[in-house]
Amino acid sequence: MSSTINDSGIVKQMAIWTFDTLNLDGDDDDESGSGSGTTLPIKTENLRGTPSLQMFYQDIDDDGKAGIAYTDIAGVTHTAGRAAAWDDIRGDGPDAELLLKLDSRDWNNISLRFDYQSDSANSFDVEYSTNGGTNWTKSLDNAPLTPGGSWRTANIDLTTVTAIENQSSVQIRINDLARNGNNEFRFDNFEVVGETTVTNPAGTISLSTPYSENFDSLAASGTGNAWSDANTLEGWYSNRTTYNAGSGTSTTGALYSFGSTGSSDRALGSLASDGTGQILTGARFYNDTNTTLSSLSLSYTGEQWRNGGNTTPQKLDFAYQIGATNLTGGTWTNIDALDFTGPVATNNSGGLNGNNNRVDISGTLSGFSLAPGQEIWLRWSDANDAGNDHGLAIDNLQVTKRSRFKAPSFTTDYFCATIVYRGSMPIIYACV
Repeated sequence: MSSTINDSGIVKQMAIWTFDTLNLDGDDDDESGSGSGTTLPIKTENLRGTPSLQMFYQDIDDDGKAGIAYTDIAGVTHTAGRAAAWDDIRGDGPDAELLLKLDSRDWNNISLRFDYQSDSANSFDVEYSTNGGTNWTKSLDNAPLTPGGSWRTANIDLTTVTAIENQSSVQIRINDLARNGNNEFRFDNFEVVGETTVTNPAGTISLSTPYSENFDSLAASGTGNAWSDANTLEGWYSNRTTYNAGSGTSTTGALYSFGSTGSSDRALGSLASDGTGQILTGARFYNDTNTTLSSLSLSYTGEQWRNGGNTTPQKLDFAYQIGATNLTGGTWTNIDALDFTGPVATNNSGGLNGNNNRVDISGTLSGFSLAPGQEIWLRWSDANDAGNDHGLAIDNLQVTKRSRFKAPSFTTDYFCATIVYRGSMPIIYACV
């Protein structure tokens, strides 16, 4: 289901009725009593419960009439198909009415729209009830309908009617649509649109603004410091439950807050060992923008805080996954260009100053499609390498979204241009 996001929320299709294959019971209904009506089949819906749309009162055409094609807010194109209709309206009974019932919890800024053809000039009212139809409040009075053979669109803006928002049961009725003497009233493509507030899932990092992390909130001292996923560093995860603060002098395998002794300038790192096995750290990002993202710009500094006395260079291996639920499951995509390989690999073991033994790394993640509401996890893996391990860390991470390019568009009734060169001078003939 497609959606768009604006500054305040995600705009979604709540429900739509297109009547493309309308055939309710094969016979025209002569519904004359109040409360009589025909429930119309829903085409698709994206709302809890089952929204319903009913036609009330007399002369409902159950076979429908020819409809009109429509592309809905979700980007789905519906064929002309059928349209619902009242036919040969007569008598002194109640006027034609549409009744919408829905569950609007978690929804606000609701609006309605439908296409119509009306044989005669009418106006309609819109009323709503939040107590099962016992009491009705009018929100729109005598809104005009234009007669004629052409299809027209009625847009009903209820975004200011906050009383119908976040309700377990709401009824909205559109009445006086067709009166005695109207030979035909057709309607098609009845769509309900609402907006849900964008709330990033707990433990995620927003992609709507550039992200940076310098890890300076990590502890500058102590061993066995508690690591809490998504809390020690907001949106960050590890397969370790504790971490040590150190300057690279320790040989103990652990997740580390690396930095000079007593300094608040920290880096998130690790020293893998037989006891720890592979150490994983990663960040969980959420697409709360209004576009599908196809790439991310990423930069960070790789720092080496310990030379383990191993002459084989070691690395923090970078990978990402869309829709991950943890750091170990699923299929991860490795990006070798964003790996950090430590710059020091000699047989002289000991601590290093990572601020002096560093590599600046930057690149672009691309070739994926991250829709609004989806997550992407970024992960660094420190393998338990053969022999003594080096102490490696990341610092000063920056992540910035890159949206799919969308060419600007314009409309015009008519435009043409011819460019002819006379010598080196262009002569332009234009018609608009």
